[in-house]
Amino acid sequence: METQTKAFDHRWPKLAWRTTDAFRDLHVKKKNGVVATGGVYGFLSTLIKTWDRYGGKVVVAWEGKNNFRYKLFPGYKARGEPSEEMANLLQVIDDQQARVQAILRRAGVEQYKGDGCEADDVMGRLAYLWTQTRASTGQAIIYTGDSDLRQCVTAYTWVVSPQRKASEVVYGVEDVHKKDGVYPPNVPDLKALAGDTSDKIPGLPGVGPVTAIKLVTTFGTVEEIIAAAKKKSTWKGQNERFRTLVKENKKALRLYKKLTTIKVKSRYTEIETKPSRRKVRQHLMYYNIHSLIIPTELQKIMTMGTDDQ
Repeated sequence: METQTKAFDHRWPKLAWRTTDAFRDLHVKKKNGVVATGGVYGFLSTLIKTWDRYGGKVVVAWEGKNNFRYKLFPGYKARGEPSEEMANLLQVIDDQQARVQAILRRAGVEQYKGDGCEADDVMGRLAYLWTQTRASTGQAIIYTGDSDLRQCVTAYTWVVSPQRKASEVVYGVEDVHKKDGVYPPNVPDLKALAGDTSDKIPGLPGVGPVTAIKLVTTFGTVEEIIAAAKKKSTWKGQNERFRTLVKENKKALRLYKKLTTIKVKSRYTEIETKPSRRKVRQHLMYYNIHSLIIPTELQKIMTMGTDDQ
């Protein structure tokens, strides 16, 4: 668990966070104390359900250390000091993330950790590489609750976003435009202008989503908006105040664009796989997750990380 003197950073994958929080009461009693198991059960169950629905080969991305965004902007994702209850939950997430990784390693599921970047960047990188080499063989699905990854949506890559009550939304190119008001490549520009409260990115002062959409639609990218702000004549129908704001905050805007852009050329480290059905079963038995030990579910766990489907 990482803490700072004046701020606390949430640096855990959202799926791990969601599942651990949703099943926080699940645990098993061992000689050395109580072991929380909700995150393990929830994460694996979600992977199985997603694989059941979409098929294909499952690959999992995890947060990396030394995220470059924190170096560029120390306030990135900063939160206040957590309560004791929250600190305990975050430690539980850390512990269960390690358990999930151990099980997936034995299941033969490819896992990658970001190298100086986030899980988002790893997913974006993998989707980019897949599009370059295998797009003709089918569709790539990015399963995430993070709206940042909608910028990676293409004709060959969709984003599936989990919602409440076990529902989900599938985003294609036109779906992103309908939801965000801009097409996928401009999602980073939109967030740089309007800000992103979940990541603590301020955005341009006084500019909300509606104005940001209008600026992107009229001028294009952040760089194109900055260039346009040099010429008063190009702002027909636009409020002069926003032109001045762009000129005065161009350095900050460029920074925010770097923060909101998925780094598709990011580096990552692969977690070595060592498949063993027996070991996976032992893990699940230890955590008393009997519903995933039945032959049909265990077979899914051992199959979803392969191309043999």
